[in-house]
Amino acid sequence: MKIEELKKLVEERKAIKLPTKRKRGFKTQLLLEVLSTEAKTVKELAEQFDFNKISVYNTLKKLEKKGKIVAFGKGKEVYYVEKNALKRSQTNN
Repeated sequence: MKIEELKKLVEERKAIKLPTKRKRGFKTQLLLEVLSTEAKTVKELAEQFDFNKISVYNTLKKLEKKGKIVAFGKGKEVYYVEKNALKRSQTNN
């Protein structure tokens, strides 16, 4: 998928800031942007951006180890969300 197609897809779904050039860390940056607004599963993220599920899973696991995101749920219903987004939602309730 070309960067222009990806930009269009993202803009249609949500207003997410994208880098102008695809570079190292592009997928990580994109996933963090999405997870900063809502919790999603690997499948949802892979389908939203037409990424490989295994690649998305591996990226999410790396982010989880670094403490940038948290996971909750079981089996195929594991949701991921940015750690700061979770804190914001808890303080708003």
